[in-house]
Amino acid sequence: MSIGFLKTRSLLPLVMILLILQPVWLNAQEDDGGFVDYVRLAFNIVREHLEGEHGGSLDYVKSWQWKETSWQYGIDDCVSAVINDDPGSARPIFIGWEFNITSLTNVRMRARISYSMEEVAICDDAPVVLDSETAVAAPVATAAGGFELGGHIAEFSDRAIGAARNAGMTWLKKQYRYQVGEGTGNALGLIQAAKANGFKIKLSVIGNKNELSSSFDSYIQSYANFVGELAAGGADAIEVWNEPNLDREWPGHLLNGANYTRLLQASYQTIKNRNGATLVVSGAPSPVGHTEPGRYIDDSEFFRQMAAAGANQYMDCVGSHYNEGIISPNQQSGDPRGGHPTRYFGGNLNRAYAPFGGTPVCITELGYLSPDGYPSLASTAPSFAWAQDTSIAEHAQWLGEAVQASRASGIVRLLFIWNVDFTHYSADPQAGYAILRSDGSCPACATLRAAMGG
Repeated sequence: MSIGFLKTRSLLPLVMILLILQPVWLNAQEDDGGFVDYVRLAFNIVREHLEGEHGGSLDYVKSWQWKETSWQYGIDDCVSAVINDDPGSARPIFIGWEFNITSLTNVRMRARISYSMEEVAICDDAPVVLDSETAVAAPVATAAGGFELGGHIAEFSDRAIGAARNAGMTWLKKQYRYQVGEGTGNALGLIQAAKANGFKIKLSVIGNKNELSSSFDSYIQSYANFVGELAAGGADAIEVWNEPNLDREWPGHLLNGANYTRLLQASYQTIKNRNGATLVVSGAPSPVGHTEPGRYIDDSEFFRQMAAAGANQYMDCVGSHYNEGIISPNQQSGDPRGGHPTRYFGGNLNRAYAPFGGTPVCITELGYLSPDGYPSLASTAPSFAWAQDTSIAEHAQWLGEAVQASRASGIVRLLFIWNVDFTHYSADPQAGYAILRSDGSCPACATLRAAMGG
């Protein structure tokens, strides 16, 4: 959508009417039904201009904020050469978006863009290197142990273990569903199996939403005691729940990042009391991108709710999922489904990192879906048909590129590939994500190993 602006200030009230209509634009639908995030499109354009002006990469940033605003002399009245020498030379665009971006190297930059997205002004009161009092906390991923790679496995088979080793993985992930009153024997067996094969292990412990709903406070303590036992039993990392922003996993009437933070707090405290070395990872929300009360909460909103409730104090790592990509993780635009940030690896990563002031991210599910070697997604899994054209070569290439980008970002502590060896392929085409393909080959093993420097 392109909006042309009249070049006279006498019609500013008309432009103000357009400002009032702006929320409608931000919720526009593409012809194919895909969500169009115009702020994200504007952000990408501004970022490219700032990279050209100041150099360096802004593929990953610490934070960015935007606001709709008006300008007295025009879009250029934040440029000193214009405002000091000839305010009348400012381009007569009096309303639009203004972005403040803080880079990973702690440099703050400011720029403006018209609603038509055709005019950009780089404000020269920036870049500013933030001081220690105003700076966003620096990434701590390296200090916390450096980047490591893992994979979600279905079975501790020779086939799966061999592929994980070949891909350069040092961690394995298993998901475990906890029920009140059960013992820890089965879960401790998973820890022992991983260690017997020379791997660290992260357990993603999902509870029972009905038990949680019926007795919220007592259930939280029961769950916390259980994961504390797993920490004492040698779990290297524990992810507290899974996708708690969905009513499929969490009671619909309790969907809220603050409610989840109560579980996270109790679990963190118990885990650390039992084993201070066990990493506590917050339960990664599903990147749904919007909210329907009682059914699901936009992942970005859920992160903000967590942050407001103090979740940063109760985790070592922010859990994140990314498994809907159909383009390279190095791309910041070009997804045919639209510009929503969950479509893009970098945009999705920033949604997890930005609210928590420097806490590193653990990507607990990262996968690309390819139907190569399996039936058509359109007929077998129509809700996943968006991945029908992803080849196995792209699957392998993009996984390697995502690992490279994560290592380079400095903000990702752990990354778990979804998945290593799952074979189920139906309406939920898990095997299409697997690095071990239907013919027994593992094309992604080479690209992942290379990305890890092997």
